Amino acid sequence: MTPAPGFVSVVVPVANAAGAVERFAADCLAVLKAHYRDFELILVDDASTDGTAAALEPLLKRTKELRLVRLARRFGPDVATVAGLDTAIGDHIVLMRADR
Repeated sequence: MTPAPGFVSVVVPVANAAGAVERFAADCLAVLKAHYRDFELILVDDASTDGTAAALEPLLKRTKELRLVRLARRFGPDVATVAGLDTAIGDHIVLMRADR
């Protein structure tokens, strides 16, 4: 399969998801890598208190397509999504929710 053209950004707000966020990100990255040549996965940490950002550190260190935006205080998924959109550089943007 030939990778689709264009740069794709996937924006996902996350909050207190330390137990599942690394697996979620790895699964998303695998799908993106299989279908697109140029992509980024932007996870927006909505001021998690359970170590969500720390759980992503190993994956962040070895995956250049993964980006983490951390909000200083809890704003909710809508504002977290907008924060991710502000940093996205893709020609196409996909919005996802990890908690659904």
